[in-house]
Amino acid sequence: MAIRVESHPPSRHVHPSEAESLKSHSQMVNFVTTSIHELVGHGSGKLLSETAPNVYNFDKDCPPTSPLTGQSIESWYKLGQTWTGVFGKLATTVEECRANLISYYLADEEEVLRLFGLEDEASFANCRFSPPLPPFLLLIR
Repeated sequence: MAIRVESHPPSRHVHPSEAESLKSHSQMVNFVTTSIHELVGHGSGKLLSETAPNVYNFDKDCPPTSPLTGQSIESWYKLGQTWTGVFGKLATTVEECRANLISYYLADEEEVLRLFGLEDEASFANCRFSPPLPPFLLLIR
């Protein structure tokens, strides 16, 4: 994940007036989004499952609530099922997409940016660009 610094502009999706700002801040944006992608994107999420006969990695009598429906979950991985076993060839693609979306979303949160030593409005603005530039454009060549 790198920007080709020698290209003018660095991407056909970037207006020439934004090219210099993009180049000068791309390392920090790449570092932040990549760190979030790897640490939070891949490191988050819990597969609710039956880990042994009648043993669950969650409280089956008081199951977690779905953020989509607000209702208690009604399904989980059965004994012996795995993420890749259930989703097959799609599993890796979905996992990468989830990690990317999490990194793009969280990279715009000031509280998260502070974890990377960005403490003031100028630092936040440098990571966001003006006008706002989604981090995924840094990856486009």
